[in-house]
Amino acid sequence: MAFSIILFSISNSFILAILILTIIAILLTGTDVIEDSALHQEFSSTIRASLGSLNSIKTTIASSIAIFLAGIGINFIGLENTMIISGMLAFLTAIIYLFKMQNT
Repeated sequence: MAFSIILFSISNSFILAILILTIIAILLTGTDVIEDSALHQEFSSTIRASLGSLNSIKTTIASSIAIFLAGIGINFIGLENTMIISGMLAFLTAIIYLFKMQNT
């Protein structure tokens, strides 16, 4: 997904940018389904509702912070550079997450 964000930011073609954006949306949907399935398999039904609520709150707070930081980035360094940096941060986050999963 991080590579898709970077490619979206540097694409010169409008059609290619929309295609990349579609790929990003499909990947996000797929990861949401995988995450929900993992939660259903790992935890009992008594705490799933609480975990769903906490996950919703976490996602809302993270989205608000991301929108705020993206706005600051666009104002100061431009749209293309902000998208490239956000793609690199997403890639770095994925690598850290994978290493942490190996250790548990």
